[in-house]
Amino acid sequence: MLDWAAILGGLAIGLGLSLMLAVLVGALEVISYRRETGIDVLTAGEEEDERFFARLREDTTFQLGALVASLLTDVLAGYFAAQWADTAPLVHAGIVGAISIALTWLVDWRDVTPAWSMITWTLLAIPATLAGAMMQMGTLPLPS
Repeated sequence: MLDWAAILGGLAIGLGLSLMLAVLVGALEVISYRRETGIDVLTAGEEEDERFFARLREDTTFQLGALVASLLTDVLAGYFAAQWADTAPLVHAGIVGAISIALTWLVDWRDVTPAWSMITWTLLAIPATLAGAMMQMGTLPLPS
């Protein structure tokens, strides 16, 4: 039987942390853009918005950092889903990963995320949540 509290808790951890990181990084990027261009992207209009989003899409360092941060939040989501699940911790962590993927694909992510990054995250999200569950269970061999 599924423990929906564990699944929803894992989702809350994963999506909540992702949202907080997105807001923080977004604010820093807006500040950086203003310093470099002198343009306040928050009030400049759609044309400037597109230039700003294009800059983020083309910044490989930014995209790799966002990908790693997303996967780390998935690990934490899987860890807590497994900890809170009464039985079958791997199943619960996997479900958290699958629901996260579905919810993320429903959001219009194309403004700031290139397809390669989204596809890579999609392929690694469930393994990341399962790794978190295995860490919680003590079955993931970690280097000592």
